[in-house]
Amino acid sequence: MIRLALAWVLALFPVAVSLITVLSRERPTRLIPRYLVVLLVLLAIARPSVSIREDERRVMFLIDRSASVANTTDETETLTQVQAIVNDNPLAQFGSIEFARNSVLVSLPGAFDRALPPGRVVVTGTRLVKAVQLALTILSPASGGQIVLASDGRFTDDADEAVALADIAGVPISVLPIGEPIDTDVVLSSITAPREVSLDRPFTVSVAIESSLAATAQLAIYREGSLIGLSNVPLEQGLNRFSFADTVSDPGLYTYQAVARSEDDPVSENDTLRVSVRSTTQPDVLLVEGGDGSAIPDLLDAISLRYVIVESVPDLATLSSYNQLILSEVPLGDLTDGQATSIDRFVRNLGGGMLVVQGEASVRGFTTTKVEHLLPISSITPETEQEASLALVYVLDRSSSMSALVNAKAKIRILRDAVAASAVLLPGRALVGVIGFDTDHDWLIPISPVGDATTVYGMLRKLRAYGGTDLFYPLVDALDALRGVEARSKHILLISDGKTSNEPRDYPGLLSQLEETEDVTLSVIALGDDPRLGLLSSLVESGRGSLYHVSDFSRLPAVTLQVTQRLSRSRFVLEETQVGGPLVRLLADDPPPTIDGYVLTYPRATSQ
Repeated sequence: MIRLALAWVLALFPVAVSLITVLSRERPTRLIPRYLVVLLVLLAIARPSVSIREDERRVMFLIDRSASVANTTDETETLTQVQAIVNDNPLAQFGSIEFARNSVLVSLPGAFDRALPPGRVVVTGTRLVKAVQLALTILSPASGGQIVLASDGRFTDDADEAVALADIAGVPISVLPIGEPIDTDVVLSSITAPREVSLDRPFTVSVAIESSLAATAQLAIYREGSLIGLSNVPLEQGLNRFSFADTVSDPGLYTYQAVARSEDDPVSENDTLRVSVRSTTQPDVLLVEGGDGSAIPDLLDAISLRYVIVESVPDLATLSSYNQLILSEVPLGDLTDGQATSIDRFVRNLGGGMLVVQGEASVRGFTTTKVEHLLPISSITPETEQEASLALVYVLDRSSSMSALVNAKAKIRILRDAVAASAVLLPGRALVGVIGFDTDHDWLIPISPVGDATTVYGMLRKLRAYGGTDLFYPLVDALDALRGVEARSKHILLISDGKTSNEPRDYPGLLSQLEETEDVTLSVIALGDDPRLGLLSSLVESGRGSLYHVSDFSRLPAVTLQVTQRLSRSRFVLEETQVGGPLVRLLADDPPPTIDGYVLTYPRATSQ
């Protein structure tokens, strides 16, 4: 950065330019060399200097003090290398952090003193993330600086996370390699267990072991000093995970210790870790059952959670002794003011968890709930002054095959009438768009409020049957248009036989876009005796919608009305339905069964 000791001197330059121009009486363009000379003279008088922000020269050493470093390097040699970096950068300010399993600040940036006493670190582990986080509290993005990491690189946490943290903060990391590789080292990276467990309920103690090469280790698990598990475990190069099941019968705090031993392991300090588990007689869950035959108790038993079943919501004093509240088939509209207040305070003030499980019986018959503000969803149909609850784009096949007659009536006319009747069913604030396609396509109606559907009916009269069929581009156009629409539910309804052009089209890319655009679904009404079901099924699967096959064209209006009623989100959908969504895609190898129906809900604007 250039600094001027007498910056005010530059204010004289306009004055000097004016004087030279007046006195010389020549054209200004011929005076430019003189102007430049004057400017250089004034700059010299202003005493410019180049400065570097002090903060930009702040450096934090992260010095690895783990057992693997201590056993393979000389501490004096490490400090000598660190001191050499300090000597080569006399203008910088150096501080240091020592780390292993924990991190300790030894000195803030300043004059580096290698004689400072070492920090107190636990050598059984090498956690880089915590060390980098500590350094970044000193080297904030505003102050700049850099990190110099002195380590053998044998970290027991995610080094990529540490690098990402520094990168986000704009703080570069340089590396000073120290120590020597240990080809036979076995490191007990972690031991984990539930923080709190119920009496006489099994739980899992998990252990992670990192090995430099394939080997065999003896893994021992102790509870309060007593051996509860001992086995020889095979280790692959890299990270290995093992688990042990245990139960406790008495309340109290239990310490579990894991010890991993390998015959040629030279570093014993990183072979032992501990974790504490508290056992309690107090169940985690209070289950309020409002109906008979609920599956919730079986589910809780399956995941080994202790629970108490009651028939109604108790007072806050009772609720406060539980971590979780489950309302199963409890009609929320029947809750008293006192019960609703207790639930509100349990969730909002005490941090309790709440799970609401409701079916048709507990939802039907009420229009508001006293605890609805606690839920991320609402069962109440949105008011008309709220944003549109539905955006629907009809993509209509108008190819020449639609000119054929069915009962003395052209197919294209049946299609027009079916879509017009469908639009009439929609609420006035619903958003509707219509695309007609043959080998080309165009928007008969851009996405806009449907109103009383008279506009839709009028524009549909322009739908004429001619040309071939190419459904790729109209689907892409509909999907792109819906991405920019604000609506609670967005759908594409394709009505076609699917017999599209044989020209090369990027259908894999379209299917991928449908899968990734999770707030838009696509359903298809397949027309004719022999529609192209393979392509249409793929579109529906990727679009998480439904496929309806209409072989009798005269039934198209009835089917279109049925589909519209479903898409317009009537309160209850009573039909066999395959559950969709991101979680189901993760369970692709063992998908959940279809359901017989579901209750429609609406996301609340403030939900997260």
